[in-house]
Amino acid sequence: MGSLTTTALLVIAILAMASASGDELQLANGSTVPYQELILSEDAPMSLVTLKSAGTVHTYRYSEVAIDALPAELRQRLSAYAHDQLQKRMIIKDDKWIHRDEVLLNGDPRYAAKGKLAKIGPSILTFTNTTDKTVTIGVRCEDKGYEMHVEAGKSKGYQVQNGKVAYILAQESDDGRKLVVQKSEPLDMKNVNMKVTIVRTEAIPPGEMGSIDIPEKYQVH
Repeated sequence: MGSLTTTALLVIAILAMASASGDELQLANGSTVPYQELILSEDAPMSLVTLKSAGTVHTYRYSEVAIDALPAELRQRLSAYAHDQLQKRMIIKDDKWIHRDEVLLNGDPRYAAKGKLAKIGPSILTFTNTTDKTVTIGVRCEDKGYEMHVEAGKSKGYQVQNGKVAYILAQESDDGRKLVVQKSEPLDMKNVNMKVTIVRTEAIPPGEMGSIDIPEKYQVH
């Protein structure tokens, strides 16, 4: 009887150890972290994965996790969510979901800002988008700026600082392979409300336009 009891207790102990050890999450730096429960938050790359183990809770950013090593079901969930986000031109950058065209525009040295411009000021730039696609706008004052976008058929006004202010318009080409870019001459902003109407790229003289290639993985088909 004693032998059976000892054997049963040993089996229970082994099962308990197996349960406590759980699985392991592989991190981007090559290390692994044990866990008993893994929670995926695909809509929040800043806290993509939450691990629970032995009464402790840890969160890891998208950039900290080896995505290809996630359990298959979670990879599929993340992939499906990323696909839906891309249809809205949203991609992950710096552990955040951000509009793809804003990333591409500010990533091109011809149009990039070197610093951030405060989104406040006594003047206002109002953009009316008459096209059938969202248009990304880069506001530039000297070497500083910021990106934003205006949806098809909508108008938006933004505060800007007084001084020489230029804007950049980026529209997705009809084949979805490029951003067609138009850059204005600097505007003299002094306590004014200036209105800009955005038209389709076909109405813009070719000499006034540039283009940015959209990487294949970011193209929407």
